[in-house]
Amino acid sequence: MATLDIYPGSQNLLPEHTEIDYRTGDTLGAIRDALQSRLQPGATAEDLGFNGFEGKKVLDVGTRDGRNLTIPHNLGAAEVYGLDPDIESLKIAVDTGQLDFDTALGCTVQELPQNMKSTFDVVMALNMLLPISERETAVKGIYDALDESGELIATFVEPETMRSLSTIFNRYFEFRTKTLWKQSKYNEPHKYILVGKKRANLNS
Repeated sequence: MATLDIYPGSQNLLPEHTEIDYRTGDTLGAIRDALQSRLQPGATAEDLGFNGFEGKKVLDVGTRDGRNLTIPHNLGAAEVYGLDPDIESLKIAVDTGQLDFDTALGCTVQELPQNMKSTFDVVMALNMLLPISERETAVKGIYDALDESGELIATFVEPETMRSLSTIFNRYFEFRTKTLWKQSKYNEPHKYILVGKKRANLNS
C-alpha cells in the first residue's frame, strides 16, 4: 500500500500521514477531500491570501469529467462552470449532474467567449499541466476570465512545472505558493498550491 503523507497548513485539515490504498481505495476521492480541506476557510489557501468560494462565480479550467467541482460547491460558490475542450469528458460531467448545458464550456480558456471574460471571481486550475507552446496564452486566458479583483487557485504535481511557469504567472498575478503534501513512495514533494491575485497593471 502506498502512503500519502498529508502535511497540513492549519489545524482544521486532515491529520498527517493519511494512508490511501491505491489498490482498493477511492484515490481520486481521497485527493479531492484533501484539496477541499486546504481550500476551506482557515486553511492553507487562506493562509496564502485566498478569499474563499463563498458566494463566488467560479470557473474550473481543465474540468474533465467534473471530478473536482464538488469542492467549490461544498465551499459555498454561487455559480460553478467547467471548461474543457474534451467534449466527451464534459458530457460525463453533464450526465452526472456536475454541470448543465449552460455551465459546461467546450473550449480552451484561450477561446472563452468574449461575453464571459472578466466575469469570474475565481479560476481553479487543478493539476495544471500545459504544453510549453500554450503556457503564455493559457495564463493570459485565465487572467482575462477573471474580474478585476479575481483570484486564481492552481495546483501542480511537479515542481518544475510551477517553476517554469513562475515568470509568466508573475506578469499577470501577484502570487504565493506552498507545498501541500508528499507521497512517501517517492519521498519527493508531490503537490503544490499557488494562490494568485489578478494584477491591475500587467508586468512587461
